[in-house]
Amino acid sequence: MVFLGNFTWYFLELPIVRLFEYAVCQQYYRSHPELINLSQGTIEERLCKTKLIQSKVAYLTGGRISLEALSGMLTVLFYALVADKHGRKIVLIMGYTGELLVIGWVVCVCYYNDKFPVMIAWLSALILMIGGGLPVVNSVLFTMLTDVTQPAQRIQLMYILHTLSLLSGVIAPPLAALSMSSNLWLSFGVASILYVVQLIFAFAAPETKDFAKAHPRTETSSPSAEANETHDSTSTLDVREREPQSSSSNSIRARVYRVVSEPQILLCLHIFFLKRAGFQSQPFVYQYASEKFGLKLEQTPWVRSALSISSVLVVGIVLPLATWYLHAAGFRSRSIGLGVIRGSLMLLTVSFSGVWAAARIIPFGLGKPPLWLPDNQADLNEANILCGFGEGLEPALQGYAASIIDAAQNAQLFTTIAFVETLARITFAPTMAKLYSEGRDANEIPNGAPFLVSAVSQN
Repeated sequence: MVFLGNFTWYFLELPIVRLFEYAVCQQYYRSHPELINLSQGTIEERLCKTKLIQSKVAYLTGGRISLEALSGMLTVLFYALVADKHGRKIVLIMGYTGELLVIGWVVCVCYYNDKFPVMIAWLSALILMIGGGLPVVNSVLFTMLTDVTQPAQRIQLMYILHTLSLLSGVIAPPLAALSMSSNLWLSFGVASILYVVQLIFAFAAPETKDFAKAHPRTETSSPSAEANETHDSTSTLDVREREPQSSSSNSIRARVYRVVSEPQILLCLHIFFLKRAGFQSQPFVYQYASEKFGLKLEQTPWVRSALSISSVLVVGIVLPLATWYLHAAGFRSRSIGLGVIRGSLMLLTVSFSGVWAAARIIPFGLGKPPLWLPDNQADLNEANILCGFGEGLEPALQGYAASIIDAAQNAQLFTTIAFVETLARITFAPTMAKLYSEGRDANEIPNGAPFLVSAVSQN
């Protein structure tokens, strides 16, 4: 289900950009009949690569991301309460239902662009309040799996889950491009079927809410690690024992407090925010490659694949092997997690800083590169590969945070993480859209300003 959910999200990422471009292009040339003869049929995609059209597409994309993120942020903590009181499955079912309805709404608005302004596609944010969207779904799935996992195994679990997500990022874009080359609307039909399949799986999934409470977990996974195991009283003390129980102890505010009152958890949340903020330039990378290199959008899936392949190598192979070796050598899971977090932060800082500052060697279009390095698609691929090397940060953070708190707080932890990441999307997505729209050179080619902001945020 983790794989299918992320696969569907990545699968739709490119078609939705093209869908907005299609609708905006149709409306633009319909209002300027002197520029093209619409009676000839479909408008060629190359005629849609004008500054005016692309700026509006970027605006629509950024606005949709922000508003849907706002919808998730307003509901994620509520759904954490629902998951704890009424079970995880009901939230999953609502989440997949909301996603399916959103796809239907956006496609309907863009298909009938002669009857509706494309901007009302943003009303999908209201529909997405049913279930909260992918962040809520993922947080519930992660909660269900954490419910039945030993703390010592949670970092490894997060590596597996993120590897599945990253693999979907490798596979989905080329398949989306293939479906788009046949028929744009086919992509949305396939996505709808995938959401229906996930709904069926959600109904069939076992409920894990009571399992976490009935089976308290402790971190003991290897004899050498167990011998060295001493719980830090400042980091593992159950926060619920520090505060008196009251009638409001089950309120959303009380639940969030019990999570964020741990200093280590609070630090993790700060890092989650900054990472997610920096990666808000990603939705524009397809559009950028299309404009920069004169490609159709269906010819740009390599942009996502380059990042995902390097991420899979790191998260799916290198880090799990390193974690297994260190754990067998007697290192505690939390110590290993902290090491991965620090290493990933250092790697992201070096790679993004290098992308930004090293003579604009791999600049996402930030100016002219040195004479000895061509300004071409290989540069963009190299930049994405470098960024992918730091993807171990997120699973390590999640596994480390999950090992600190009590198992009964899993749902609140993952939904709080989703809340913080959503806040970053709301804050930075409009900024990235504005920078992409306005940041252009003398030839009206985007100068990659959003990616510079990403580099700075990771520093």
